[in-house]
Amino acid sequence: MQDAHLDPDDLRVIAEARAAGATLITWDTPLREAAGGLTPYEAMDQAIDEVQGIPELQQGVGDIKALRSLSPRDLTALATAAADTAAYFQKSIHVEGPNTAGVVRQWRVDAGYTWRSGARMYSTAWHLPFGSNQLAGMALCEQAAKLLGEDFMKAPWN
Repeated sequence: MQDAHLDPDDLRVIAEARAAGATLITWDTPLREAAGGLTPYEAMDQAIDEVQGIPELQQGVGDIKALRSLSPRDLTALATAAADTAAYFQKSIHVEGPNTAGVVRQWRVDAGYTWRSGARMYSTAWHLPFGSNQLAGMALCEQAAKLLGEDFMKAPWN
């Protein structure tokens, strides 16, 4: 995969994370590499390692409660909204045939587009309303990869 082709929304997300002193955590390889971020698994491992050195939190190691500041209700609401949005895009986005799938693959694999930038390109090219939504880009790449007999979460897609 080439250098990431970042969408303006990707740039905003990276800038906001840096300004807040936060680490960007995402499965999107081009975005994660551009931002110097971590996968969710790496972030959990790092957080557990950091907790090991804090006596007050050692009892919470292995217990996610020691690692989050969101309430269970907040986390459930966010997870539900993300799952509902992902399901909507999986039903609403249709990659029409291997030629279109090849274009999406070229953007993602050859040009290094993030899920957001791929979604924006597809939305613009086909006059669709989802813009640069990251979940839309994931659904798009998943469908395109399946049409080509590949897995969007594995190399060379991610």
